[in-house]
Amino acid sequence: DVAVAAGREAASAGVRAADAGSAAEASGRTEAGRPTDADAETPEEAAVTPAAGDAAQDPDVGDAGADSAPVHAGEVAIARSPPDAFARPPPAARERRIVVFRPLPQNVEILVDGRSIGRYGPEGLGFVTQTEVETGAREFSFVPLSDCCYAATWAETVPAGDGPHTVGRKLQWRPARITVDTGGEPATVDVLGRATGRANQEISIPFDAHDPFELRLRISVTFPGSRPIVLPERVVRAGETIVIRDVRPPEGPG
Repeated sequence: DVAVAAGREAASAGVRAADAGSAAEASGRTEAGRPTDADAETPEEAAVTPAAGDAAQDPDVGDAGADSAPVHAGEVAIARSPPDAFARPPPAARERRIVVFRPLPQNVEILVDGRSIGRYGPEGLGFVTQTEVETGAREFSFVPLSDCCYAATWAETVPAGDGPHTVGRKLQWRPARITVDTGGEPATVDVLGRATGRANQEISIPFDAHDPFELRLRISVTFPGSRPIVLPERVVRAGETIVIRDVRPPEGPG
């Protein structure tokens, strides 16, 4: 019994000594609010931990801009473009140039981009021979003021440059129309070198591109069982309609 009691007393003394050592260590770390050597920062930790005033002294960090948003851990900063970075520049002013017209025939009305600028002719009499337009793609029209030919509309580029630019076009002739009146008698009509047809019916006489405004035509009329009758030469204009009257079959046998 004496030995057992002595062992218990020794164990209790060891526990009390351990508790006293722990308390002394904690007291040494917090005494007067100063850390102990165990809590002091190592040189390696100081090298990678920035000081509190470094951020304020770094111009790249402290002068980021008034409207720069804070960047948190794990986020990527996106640079903002100035408000006018993608604004389109104003279109450059287009050059203007004098256009001189050369229509054929000349009795036409002239349109530019669908708008009439007047009739071709001497400017002193209120007509036009030229105008000023913007360079680039334009649409021109020559509209005849008679039935001689067809109107023409086409696209043409007016190039930039000095001096006037000429715009000309020869209009396509319309065909003439001829009717040979035989009083109802059947006959064949031959417009030599141009067309053939029947009497008392309208015959179309085509005009080629190289033909002049007027043609001199030879016309023959053949009645059944008779020799051809050659009529006097006739002058016909493009687009004109004429009627040749009182053509009768020859008397007597052919």
